[in-house]
Amino acid sequence: GDRFLKLLLQCKFPAVLVPALDDLEALPVLPQPPLQENRGNVLFAGNPSVVMASDVRVGVVNSDVMMDLIGNSYNRLEKDENKQILACRHLVQQRSMYPLYPAPAPVDVMRIQKLQWKDTPDIQIIATDKMKFVHEVDGTLFVAPGPLTLGNGGGTYASITVYPRKEGVEESAVPKRCKVEIIAIFIVCSPWTKASYYSLYTL
Repeated sequence: GDRFLKLLLQCKFPAVLVPALDDLEALPVLPQPPLQENRGNVLFAGNPSVVMASDVRVGVVNSDVMMDLIGNSYNRLEKDENKQILACRHLVQQRSMYPLYPAPAPVDVMRIQKLQWKDTPDIQIIATDKMKFVHEVDGTLFVAPGPLTLGNGGGTYASITVYPRKEGVEESAVPKRCKVEIIAIFIVCSPWTKASYYSLYTL
């Protein structure tokens, strides 16, 4: 709410806020417009959207497209084929952040082109409560950090570090220069420690 926004505006780092379908103040269909105009260091982006972080394109979709894709897939999987990678590949091949129609989620068909990628993201962040993963698929790094909170307890978040290009190295694609950690938060009831974390996945 307003209190959270005031805290972000006091920070020195840039922040991006993306709406969700269950937000009270947001339009409850995809694609969603930004909640309001940009303010200071806070960028209000639509859902889905692609934002630039320096020279890195970061895609964000705040809807559980993974579970919708997996739940509506009828492909016969090979023995070692990963459902998560297969679903991510659908996004890349169809150049869409929600390549389903008819869709389980509410979609405004008059604005469906807003779900398309104009340029393929270097990093694509996927919102889902059901899984956590890091996969490089066809040149895009897919990150599903999981929910930040689980009931009254802590959840998980992703820490993504993109290293600069090295001179003389031909392979400089962003996924090859990334370190991703999905970190679990534990709430510790003691007067000295309020929270601790450990890395679940590292790429």
